[in-house]
Amino acid sequence: MKIGQVLRRTGCGILLILWFTLLLTPCLAFVLAVQKEIVLTHSDIPEDAFRVWLIQDINARGIGISNSQRVTAATNGATCTIIDGRFLLWQGKAASPHFCSCYTKQNGYWSSIAEGDAACHLAEK
Repeated sequence: MKIGQVLRRTGCGILLILWFTLLLTPCLAFVLAVQKEIVLTHSDIPEDAFRVWLIQDINARGIGISNSQRVTAATNGATCTIIDGRFLLWQGKAASPHFCSCYTKQNGYWSSIAEGDAACHLAEK
């Protein structure tokens, strides 16, 4: 097989993936409009998810996107989630959120040991 054929087939494959992504965009917009949010969880840890949600307040309208990162605390071995977000607003202004939570698992259940700045300090980020 010649290099030109391989490049053409690779290019066609990439264009096909982009085309299907473009075709599925209205489906994602419809789900977002009906459910008001889309959440894809990473694990069983609370707040460990990728989230897209609609913002429909009086002073702000748009879409919020957040993703969490799981970190193990160095001091006590707790599991922490660091949540960073972005807003795509067409009305209003807002700062990008940054929030931390730390948990321990006891008897199969997660219990919170720190929230906010204290949790970010435990996570050392």
